[in-house]
Amino acid sequence: AEYVKQWYQRRVRERAVNGDGVFNWRFKFNFLYSYLQRKVMVPGDIEDTYYDPIVTLRVMDSNPAVTREPYGYIHLNLSYMPRGQCREDWAIMDIIPEYVEPPKGKDEVVDPDDTPEDRPPKIIFVNLYKAKKVQGWYPLYQKQGGYLVKNGHIYMELEVMSKEQAEKRPAGFGRHEPNSNPTIPEPIRVTTEFGGLEAKVRTVKFIWKSPNRLKFILAIILQIFGLIFGALMFNAPSAVLSSLTG
Repeated sequence: AEYVKQWYQRRVRERAVNGDGVFNWRFKFNFLYSYLQRKVMVPGDIEDTYYDPIVTLRVMDSNPAVTREPYGYIHLNLSYMPRGQCREDWAIMDIIPEYVEPPKGKDEVVDPDDTPEDRPPKIIFVNLYKAKKVQGWYPLYQKQGGYLVKNGHIYMELEVMSKEQAEKRPAGFGRHEPNSNPTIPEPIRVTTEFGGLEAKVRTVKFIWKSPNRLKFILAIILQIFGLIFGALMFNAPSAVLSSLTG
């Protein structure tokens, strides 16, 4: 019988231009699950070992010299987990079972943007081994001062199936062949490598559609003025000297 082959898998993507990571990749894990115990089972020679079916996703810096702490992570117990939300702003911490709201300080001001419309109408918890498949937005968080604090969100799809079902629906790791069930498309990323006209056009489109486009434009204008000012300061001494000697 097959049991857990890998507890840990990693994939690195670099050069996130605006802090958003575009990441289309399939992770695959083979394991045995006990419906009676509601746990992952690792067969042993004398006694089987059971573990909680917890999936952990971490967003890390690719350079460990910068930080070894994750920028954000999420733990999901597959036997009791929230359904993914259909909207990004509904990926709130309240859908995490172990979340406890930090106490509010006496001088803390209520955020006017935190309205009932920003919350999902209903939070549903499921056993993935019965639901078979979930997808949607989930929060990413960090632990600060003993409390979980949201630090981002992620869209993902989780699916479990039996060995027989997996053999009937083959799927490669990542985007390798057979890239099916479902097909994982190549993500559209903004590139910082200006190797051709297409890369330049995609980058310009990204800047124009970005909510921070005014900051980009202002930065370009300041750079232009900085170059002009630098050129004037560089040529000013020679111009003054020529006027005195002329």
